[in-house]
Amino acid sequence: MGYERVSLDRVTGLDDPIHQGIDGVYYNPEGTPQYIIAEAKYGSARLGNTIDGPQMSDSWINGSDRLVKSVGDDVKMDIDLIGYEKWLIRIKTDGNIIKAVLE
Repeated sequence: MGYERVSLDRVTGLDDPIHQGIDGVYYNPEGTPQYIIAEAKYGSARLGNTIDGPQMSDSWINGSDRLVKSVGDDVKMDIDLIGYEKWLIRIKTDGNIIKAVLE
């Protein structure tokens, strides 16, 4: 889709330590939207509730410095100016992938 991953950390294997925070932030200067913040869930896993609000809510994304930790200060400032779209990527147990845009 022409997007490049701009988030700094990522899980690349099954033996990697558990990752806390935003799963991925992607950028495409020609895209609409230019920034996507994505969360991946496998099987029947659900978005959780946290002290910062529901997972993938704006308060959760910006709470506990999640976005800054994911992309750094400069990219976070750009995202604040341009805005973003939130995607939930569901990986089904049969391997199918479903994308949902979150409000």
